[in-house]
Amino acid sequence: MDKNSEIVEFLCDEIASVVHCSKDKVTGDTPFLSLGMHSMIFVELLISIEKKYGVKLINSGLAVADLTSVSSLAERISSELEKQK
Repeated sequence: MDKNSEIVEFLCDEIASVVHCSKDKVTGDTPFLSLGMHSMIFVELLISIEKKYGVKLINSGLAVADLTSVSSLAERISSELEKQK
């Protein structure tokens, strides 16, 4: 499993947990808006990402394009991890 796939898997698990839905309803292509995520849930997700990967996204200048789907957020996390190397 490549790093981006691992991140997508982690995000799907975390999102399913915070929005209280079945994991099979969350895929890499799932748009965040369809999940009913509001700002507090999203902050909770960002904290989980920071704990798992050490990437601080809250003040990193996330763009709308980073938040269109689970995969787009995974790509942003991968990009931030590359910057840390």
